[in-house]
Amino acid sequence: MKDISRLRLLIKKIISENFETLEKEEVKIEDVNSDEIENILNSCDSAMKLPHFDKVCSDPQASQRLRAVADWSKSIKLTKDGEIIGFYIFSNENPYDFMESVKPLGIKFNIENQELFEELKSKSGVEGVAVGINKEERGRGYGRRLLEYPRILGNDYIWGIQSKGLSDIKMWSKRRDVLATAEAPGGQMFWITVEKF
Repeated sequence: MKDISRLRLLIKKIISENFETLEKEEVKIEDVNSDEIENILNSCDSAMKLPHFDKVCSDPQASQRLRAVADWSKSIKLTKDGEIIGFYIFSNENPYDFMESVKPLGIKFNIENQELFEELKSKSGVEGVAVGINKEERGRGYGRRLLEYPRILGNDYIWGIQSKGLSDIKMWSKRRDVLATAEAPGGQMFWITVEKF
């Protein structure tokens, strides 16, 4: 286990060093310090803000789940000249436990890809809970680099929950497969998407 942790740290260092040389600014992917968690959570809405859904992280239900499942030892921040300009929050929750946990809320997922569903049961996954870049820093390729980062975490796949109004399923389906879909009471649509490594 220690060897895997050392390997992850080495890979993080290499990625951060290469990332810096590709940019004119001092841009780094770094671990999140415990005293930065609230700052990241407070900036989450503006970093992920969409015109029709402005409380991505401050919505009470979303915030409660985010705080409950976030693994800050895996989560990362993106800094430019020492200031946090982005983040990627990860969780160790798997899609199977998540689907079970929302059944009491009246959300029942339909499996869209049974073969993938069965395959992932024996694999190690990580959930991408929230990813965002400050609005003024978008369009510079930083988001793409954050989205590539999970490949070094040592898992077999990353998964996430997309919902109408919260995220663009068309964008996510370019890099991920749809595993399951659900319609919640009230008509809200949800997708669980997966990217295998």
